[in-house]
Amino acid sequence: MFSFPSLSPSRLLLRGLRARTRQLRHSEAGFTLVEMLVATIMATVVFGALIMPLINGQRVATRDLNRGMAIQDVQSGLYRMTRELRQTLQVYSATSTALDVRVPSNGGSLRVLYDCGYQPGGSTYRQCRRATTTCSGSTCSTPPTASSGIVVIDRILNGTSGGPTDPVFTYTPNSASPIYVSARVIVPSARKATNGYQGGGYSYSVYVDDGAYMRNLGTQ
Repeated sequence: MFSFPSLSPSRLLLRGLRARTRQLRHSEAGFTLVEMLVATIMATVVFGALIMPLINGQRVATRDLNRGMAIQDVQSGLYRMTRELRQTLQVYSATSTALDVRVPSNGGSLRVLYDCGYQPGGSTYRQCRRATTTCSGSTCSTPPTASSGIVVIDRILNGTSGGPTDPVFTYTPNSASPIYVSARVIVPSARKATNGYQGGGYSYSVYVDDGAYMRNLGTQ
């Protein structure tokens, strides 16, 4: 006995359409309405199967771009902060969320506050803000306030309700006599809703670390 390979319904339909096409070559009759509908449905299914990988690929690319821009924003702000802290001449106060120091500036000095525990009204996130006051020589009697500062890093999760409890700043050897400051900022992986990068982001948090050796306060 001979055995014939089983054919799927789609292959049987395609074989039937090919046979029908060969018949039409020798006839003036066209395709029937049913045949046209079947062919249209099959073309739609095939086209959909081909286009779906392209759509999914675009979504993944947008999500990765979103994450990359979010990390870039944080890295830029953190680098600016640690670069300035390396020049520290004097420390007024050092906590887990804020650092108040004096740094050189244009032949004089500035009192600079980095407050990463500032939480704007109505926001679930915190901000890292930089505020300054001008010193008279080495005298900096007026402390800066975070509310008057500019945003260096936005949408910080450290210490927020339901967020990680990691401190932003840790000090070596201690906060009373710091020589080295480590900074860790935790932010969402999705960027803020500006420039079209909001939406479709990853749901986890991003940890970004940096540090600064305050060389003017100790010896290497």
